[in-house]
Amino acid sequence: MKNRAILDQRPTTNDQRPTTNDPSLWQKIWSSKGSDTTARDILANHTTEEIVTELKRLDGFDSVGFQLPFEAYNHQYIQIRNELSFGSLCTHELKSVFEVGCGSGAELFLFQQDGIKTGGIDYSEQLIRIARGVIGEHNELICGEAVNTPTEIKYDGVFSNSVFSYFPNYDYAERVLELMYMKSNYSIGIIDVHDIKKHEAFMKYRAETVKDYGAKYKGLDKLFFSKEFFINFAEKHGLNIRFAYSDVPGYWNNEFAFDVFITRG
Repeated sequence: MKNRAILDQRPTTNDQRPTTNDPSLWQKIWSSKGSDTTARDILANHTTEEIVTELKRLDGFDSVGFQLPFEAYNHQYIQIRNELSFGSLCTHELKSVFEVGCGSGAELFLFQQDGIKTGGIDYSEQLIRIARGVIGEHNELICGEAVNTPTEIKYDGVFSNSVFSYFPNYDYAERVLELMYMKSNYSIGIIDVHDIKKHEAFMKYRAETVKDYGAKYKGLDKLFFSKEFFINFAEKHGLNIRFAYSDVPGYWNNEFAFDVFITRG
């Protein structure tokens, strides 16, 4: 296997702590998002910047009391697009992408604006309804669990943004990774992964910034990952792997997360 870049030493697998995450509680939260919003409302008389910002708000990116500006989201989008295109190798023109946990379709909307075919899956009926209205019914937009992602239709790149941390356990995450690999022609991106090495710092920050955090988020834990988890997957399939720091301007979660990009030979 050819590792393009690894940013730190490989952690040991015993760093992976058990989780008390209850997926049914998270699903209730995400299923309630966008219940009083329509795609027509979002698209009517709005600029690309306003549309993306509202879609991101619906996807929960205002959880600490403020929302990032469009420029921050666009910065992340450009990084994802470039990395899925094999980054500096520039060996393939990205013509299609599929997002696991696409929510209301904010990233897919930006990809579509660049002329790239899009598809996605999300378990929130409300958010998928909005995504279909924004992206178009003709696209492969599925309401379902990530672990039930169909693999018949292939895409150049398959990615997931801020989703793996909501999975119930590592077995589930590995099954999703396998499906992403089967669905992709060239590249996989896992964005905004919570770093197991930053677990204590993350919990401390959240307790200090969210009033009654323990009570409000009871049963709503996040799943933290070691980089070894993704390295093992890449080695298993003989793939290239690259880790990148999360550097979305102004994003509070930057210091607690990393991004993973996996590509075929």
